[in-house]
Amino acid sequence: MPIGIQTFERIITEGYAYADKTDLVWNLCHECTVAFLSRPRRFGKSLLVNTMQCYFEGRRELFEGLKICELETEWTKRFVIRLDMSMAGHSKADMLSYFHYTFQQYEKNLGIESSSDASVASRLLAIINTAFDCTGNRPVILIDEYDFPLLHSWGNEPKHNDVVELYTSIFPTIKGISDSIEFVFLTGITRFSQVSVFSVFNNIKN
Repeated sequence: MPIGIQTFERIITEGYAYADKTDLVWNLCHECTVAFLSRPRRFGKSLLVNTMQCYFEGRRELFEGLKICELETEWTKRFVIRLDMSMAGHSKADMLSYFHYTFQQYEKNLGIESSSDASVASRLLAIINTAFDCTGNRPVILIDEYDFPLLHSWGNEPKHNDVVELYTSIFPTIKGISDSIEFVFLTGITRFSQVSVFSVFNNIKN
């Protein structure tokens, strides 16, 4: 049994038991363009996000014999932007540091000249547009535990407001170029009404 393993590839390649939910994954990825999944901690959200990443990266060899192979015929390889906000701390400074490190890896892969002086929103915009231009396919954005910084800054109003402000500068950017993005998926424990993600994406599937 894959207790504590959150990596789909490891479960498959190392012979752990896997309950085949890949038909549900395929349906979710194709029935909407923006989705939010709310579940408590330790309910498999990160494994689901990782499974989606493997699917969107076109790694068919990992899915042989699973239900998704009966549904998917193209296996388009897409550039996946994955953000695990549980690693981003709970202050604006920590989040900026996390975004800088993560975006720097994507920028390197895409041949983008990195600039730590640029805003998070503008760097994300450049990554999305460049990924689209380089591959010819719309990229995917997967944001795991989006509410971690919000929950852990709760009770400290200045810090919490800084986190909200940073988020509200990012999500409208994603909305503004939605035609260049294939799919956006977020996980978390709860919805925060003051964060623009749920007002910006008026077609979000909850």
